[in-house]
Amino acid sequence: MRLDLDFSRKGQRRLHSHMKALSILVLAGLLAGCGDKPASTDAKDPAPPAAPAGPREPKAADSNAPAGAVADEQALLDHLTQTLRKFSAEKQRVPTQLNELVTAGYLPSLPAAPAGKQFTINPKRVEVILADK
Repeated sequence: MRLDLDFSRKGQRRLHSHMKALSILVLAGLLAGCGDKPASTDAKDPAPPAAPAGPREPKAADSNAPAGAVADEQALLDHLTQTLRKFSAEKQRVPTQLNELVTAGYLPSLPAAPAGKQFTINPKRVEVILADK
């Protein structure tokens, strides 16, 4: 197999274009791959099956809340999780606090959590969850 190397300006532009396209594909793959990993099939390490990633069911405490409030809460959690994952992919680390997303310019401000709750980061799943204060 013969490999011709083209060091001309045209060849450099073509290489730059290919590298740019490859970078975009890799970033898209990272963002798409931020979901659950399949459970291990190794006999030495039997792992319990992962919880399905999808819309969460409202908790019993949320049964008194209007349906729109629960949907808005879930939409806010989804938005914060996507912003967290974007930060993590670009910075190659999971922040320790959500304020880092504001400081780094990923969010204009941190939204207020529902009464009695606080936003926290689940570092294993790289997602934002609501926890009791």
